[in-house]
Amino acid sequence: LFALLRRDAAIVIGTLWIPGILLFLALVLPWYAAVQMRAPEFWRVFILEHNLLRFGTNLFRHQQPFWYYVPVLLLSALPWTVLALAGLLRAVRARRELPLFLAVWVAVPLVFYSVAQSKLPGYLLPVVPPLALLGADYLRRKTDDSEPGWLVLTLHAAVAGAVLAAVLLMQYLVARVP
Repeated sequence: LFALLRRDAAIVIGTLWIPGILLFLALVLPWYAAVQMRAPEFWRVFILEHNLLRFGTNLFRHQQPFWYYVPVLLLSALPWTVLALAGLLRAVRARRELPLFLAVWVAVPLVFYSVAQSKLPGYLLPVVPPLALLGADYLRRKTDDSEPGWLVLTLHAAVAGAVLAAVLLMQYLVARVP
């Protein structure tokens, strides 16, 4: 998708590095073969049930609405949610190479797992690193710009303050529970 957005087929061709593919197969295939020989039901249980059926059906009773990962995404970036979202929006508009790559890294798993029938919050963990990098990139670029981005910084301060207040009040709330 990143190569398509950049209109650069060389990116795809560059990822098809034969020594790397062979090294990957040399590392992975013996493990899969050993596990399959030790547990003959491995292919059916692990690959079919725990991957394909989990994606396409509600076999494990983790069905959630399509928008389920939106709050998971927002919570996973706390307390930097506002900066991460600002960085994501800026990356989509600016279309510079690294921020665009990070935005695609966020969008693809988000859409992919939103389509899945079975949803768990941990599935979105691979999205946290690019969100953090987008937030950091946004903050760095804002310090280089002449405009400080007061709205984003005010919203960030409010969200971070709310998280801090919740953490500080948690011991009081827990101590009051009978």
